[in-house]
Amino acid sequence: MSQPSPNLITTLPEIKVKDVKISLRSRILTKILKWTLKPMIGWFVKGSKRRIAKAHIFIASTPCKNTGGLPQHYRIVNRVPGPTVGDFLNTDGRVILWLHGGGFIIPASNVAHLRLLALLAKGLGASGFLPDYRIAPYNQFPHSLDDCERAYMGLLEAGYDASKIMIGGDSAGGNLALGTLQRIRKAGAPMPARDWDASDPELSPMYADFTGMPPMHYIVGDTEVLRDDSVFCAQRAKDAGVETQLDVWPVLPHAFPLFEALFKETAIVRKDMITFAERHLG
Repeated sequence: MSQPSPNLITTLPEIKVKDVKISLRSRILTKILKWTLKPMIGWFVKGSKRRIAKAHIFIASTPCKNTGGLPQHYRIVNRVPGPTVGDFLNTDGRVILWLHGGGFIIPASNVAHLRLLALLAKGLGASGFLPDYRIAPYNQFPHSLDDCERAYMGLLEAGYDASKIMIGGDSAGGNLALGTLQRIRKAGAPMPARDWDASDPELSPMYADFTGMPPMHYIVGDTEVLRDDSVFCAQRAKDAGVETQLDVWPVLPHAFPLFEALFKETAIVRKDMITFAERHLG
């Protein structure tokens, strides 16, 4: 049987929500976040340069209090700075390249992003790197993607085996993860200078050709705004022959795996992530 063209339009499949019980506490916290998060982000992005800078410093400087016992350092990998966890200099082992979210405008949080990376790394017996890629509004696309590609290439240059590298991301980081995979597939071909179209696959991964991509695991909430985007990308990956797992969670909000202090269910999803990665990492 012939394979379908990667350019065929994919319709959304029936969405099956994961069968998991969500606690009353988590349901209440989810509603509170829905009421408060949008105004908080609006305050953040519409502030003065001074206020934005102070907020960036506060987020980036708040320490991570739980790295699962793994050592933490700050390093520069192929001209991309960022924190590392685990035995990062042992390039014979596994490593996770985690691309943080934050709407492309908020820096990585040690409390949320680095904590999740550290616990995933501990579960997989790996080290981890959390690139501090350039963020908007003072850095425009594709600077953030350039940095993520450079970070991956830096892991290869350091001696890590590609089969032992896991690329993951939350929220905007998921977008960057798919964009980075496309860059890797291009093998570093030079990019022309032009105006960026919203249908550019590196900017909007839904338009990407998923042929030849590695196994993918999508995790999304059933009521969040990016649900259909995630389901659509997962289906396109499956259509292209990529081994794909899609977990649609009930009730919980966008990027919920980051917030273990709020949602105890994140322990379940982290186990799911580790199980999926364990099947594929060298």
